Amino acid sequence: MSVLLAAALAAMMAASFARSGRLSPAEPQIEANEGFRQLWLGDSGAAVRHFENALKADPVFPYRWSDLGDALVIAGETGRARQYFNRALELAPHDPQIALRAANFHFRAGEPDQAMKLDSGVLRQVPDYDETVFSSCLRMGGDLNRVLDVAIGDNRRAAVAFFRFLAGQGDRGALNTAWKWLETRGFVDRALAVSRTSALLGQNRPEEAIAVWRKYVSPLRDSLNTVENPGFERPSENEGFDWRVAPVSGATVSEDSAVAHGGRRSLKIAFDAADNLDFHHVWQPVWLGPGRYRLTAWIRTENLSTDQGIGLRIDGAATEAFTGTHDWTQVTTDFTVAGKPALEKLEIVRHPSLKFDSKPRGTVWVDDVELRPAP
Repeated sequence: MSVLLAAALAAMMAASFARSGRLSPAEPQIEANEGFRQLWLGDSGAAVRHFENALKADPVFPYRWSDLGDALVIAGETGRARQYFNRALELAPHDPQIALRAANFHFRAGEPDQAMKLDSGVLRQVPDYDETVFSSCLRMGGDLNRVLDVAIGDNRRAAVAFFRFLAGQGDRGALNTAWKWLETRGFVDRALAVSRTSALLGQNRPEEAIAVWRKYVSPLRDSLNTVENPGFERPSENEGFDWRVAPVSGATVSEDSAVAHGGRRSLKIAFDAADNLDFHHVWQPVWLGPGRYRLTAWIRTENLSTDQGIGLRIDGAATEAFTGTHDWTQVTTDFTVAGKPALEKLEIVRHPSLKFDSKPRGTVWVDDVELRPAP
């Protein structure tokens, strides 16, 4: 945050205090407003004089001390400014705006640790200033590990928020450093690991992604079935290695707790004849080593129209696809992953029809999807 921006914020805060009645005399605010005006005009000396007058008339209001401190910094009187920021902190030890302004002073004075300790206190109080604090610390705090140790420390909430902030910056090296730091302190939770997995997949780093997923999100209870949430027993994360559901006109996808082949739920797809769908909008990525695999699933259909039915597809191999009405029926297909481990896409699909009556209507349920080494 620049000195002028801090001054502008202080002006707004001071005006708010004045309107609420916490500043009874008008003269200090008039002097302060003129000080801000002189800062915008570029006359820091005049600004200092007006802020000094405001402080003399209203010495218990902490913003008066910070205002004068900011003006002194602009005027080149850094040593003198220090006492004013210290006094503001004494008067308002729990005010995040006062702490932020004092932290900015320490950054400008070449004292990043003092600045980040103040910023750390702000992060503990409220999340409102997260982006301001994170930006300042990254720009002026020095080494990233030092920023993490001093500004974030043992604050789990801030640690997670900071990692998400870094993800938005797109610095892969910083993200890797922060992730290792989070892991060493036990700050990684499920939600953060899901986001990290998705980010790694987006960066085409599937081996790292699956390692994070298996460690923090979904350790394989059955190491032979590589499908995540195979029975749709819980709501999908809709990212990472879980099922993804993309909205599409002509079909509604949901979990059905009234119909299931195994367990208590299944996936339900209801087609409404709105379009001749090329349906591939339910899928999940799977990481497979080289070898021969067998994909199986259970499908149930009810009055599913057209000549194109619902099935599953992976790596060019497809199961049988059903139309009409069928009770639970198992479908299967075998395929081979050759060479190196590969990231494959497991999809529930319906191909477009070439018939006149091409728009599907009806309902499909899918359950108990398995992907295992073929016998």
